[in-house]
Amino acid sequence: VPELDDTLIRLARLGLIEEADIGRIRDLSRSGPRFKPVTLRFRLTDDEIAEFALQRPRFQGVDFQPRLIRHYPHGEIAAHAIGYVGAITTDDLARLPVAEYAGTAHTGKSGVEFRNETLLHGNAGHQQVVTNARGRQVPADPRDLTQTLAPRVPGQPGDNIHLTLDLDLQMVAARAMAGMRGSVVAIDPQNGEVLALVSTPAFDPNLFAIGMSAAEFNALQYNLDRPLFNRALRGSYPPGSTIKPMLSLAALETGATNLTRRNFCPGYYSLPGSSHRYRDWKPEGHGSVDLHDAIEQSCDVYFYSISRDIGIDRMHFYLDQFGLGRLTGIDLAGEKEGLLPSTEWKRGAFRERADQVWFPGETVIASIGQGYMLATPLQLANAVAAMATRGRRFEPHIVAAIENTITGERTLVEASPIEPVKI
Repeated sequence: VPELDDTLIRLARLGLIEEADIGRIRDLSRSGPRFKPVTLRFRLTDDEIAEFALQRPRFQGVDFQPRLIRHYPHGEIAAHAIGYVGAITTDDLARLPVAEYAGTAHTGKSGVEFRNETLLHGNAGHQQVVTNARGRQVPADPRDLTQTLAPRVPGQPGDNIHLTLDLDLQMVAARAMAGMRGSVVAIDPQNGEVLALVSTPAFDPNLFAIGMSAAEFNALQYNLDRPLFNRALRGSYPPGSTIKPMLSLAALETGATNLTRRNFCPGYYSLPGSSHRYRDWKPEGHGSVDLHDAIEQSCDVYFYSISRDIGIDRMHFYLDQFGLGRLTGIDLAGEKEGLLPSTEWKRGAFRERADQVWFPGETVIASIGQGYMLATPLQLANAVAAMATRGRRFEPHIVAAIENTITGERTLVEASPIEPVKI
C-alpha cells in the first residue's frame, strides 16, 4: 500500500471501516513487514463485498478473502465461562510467540478461551523459503545449491476442551437471571466441578469472533449494566447472611454458643454501655431462638450477640478456612480475592492511626456479612460446598478433559483437594 493513511481514510469514507479503527489498523500494519497481510475487518455483507469489488482498482494492496471463524452456538448462555476470541492486537503480539501466530488472526481474550489458548491454538507449521534483502519471498533458484529447501512441516491442530458445565443447568440459571444483574454459580461438592457459571447481563461472544466496530464495542464497554463484567469471578459483594452457617460452626468451636442456648430477639441489639441499636431484618423480632432457629430464620440479633464472644480475629480465622477472602484457584483468569477483615488488616488498610482502630460495632455488623467484608459468588459457592462435605474442599475447575484431536485420546482433569476445614 503506497499511501497507508490515504487508503484507510478512503475506505472509511466508503463505510468499509470505522474512522475510529484507523489508528489501531495503522499501528498493527507497522508492527511487521509491509508485505505481511493485516486484517482490516472480519465481517462484510454481500452488498459491501459488491461495493468494494467495483472500487477495488482504486485500492492497491487491499483485497478480501473468506476465512473460518469461531462459532458459539449458545450465544450468551455461557459467555462469561467460555469467554471469546477476538482479533489479535499489538498488545497480544507482545505476549504471544510471534512465530506461532504468524498465520493467526484471533486469540482467546477471556474465560476458557484465554486460559487455554495454548492448548486450543495448536502448533504452527513451517516452510523454508527464499527471501530477498527486504524479507519478501522470491522463487528458489534450482541451480543454486545453497537454496536447497527443507521439507515443509504441516501445522498441528489444537486440542478439544471438554467442560464440566451442565448445559441444561446453565440454561435454567441463565433464564432465571434474565433481566437482572447478578450471578449464579453451582459446584459439585464432591470434586469441585463447576456445573453452572452465569453472570448477567451477558454478551454474545459471536460478535467478537466475527468482528465489531469501535462503536459496537464501546456500546458494550460503557453499558451501565456492564455485560462484559464477570460478576461470578470478579464481583465482590457483602456476603450478608450467607456466612451465618459458617459463623455458627465458629461459635460452637469457640464456646460462644451451644446447641441449646437461647437468646431473646426483640428486633434490635445494643452493645453494653451503648444506646445504639443494630436492627434485625424483622422489626418485631424473632422472640426466643436457639442456634437452629437463628439459622433457619436468619435472626440477625442472635449473631450480633454471639459475635462479641467470637471476636473479629477468630471470626477471620474460621471463615478463612472456608476460603473467604482469598482466591479459590479456579482454572479461569481474573478472579478477585474479596475481603475478610481483621484487626491486622485494618491496621494496614488505613493511614491515619485513628482509622486503624477496630471498633466493637464493626464486629457486630461483620457477623451478618456486612461492613468491610466482601466475597465473590464463586467463593460463596465453594464455601457452601465445603459445608456440604463436612469440611472437605476442592479447587473449583471448569475444564473436565483435554482431547487430542489427532488420536482422540482424552486426559481427564482430576479433582484437586485443598486444605480442609478444621472445625
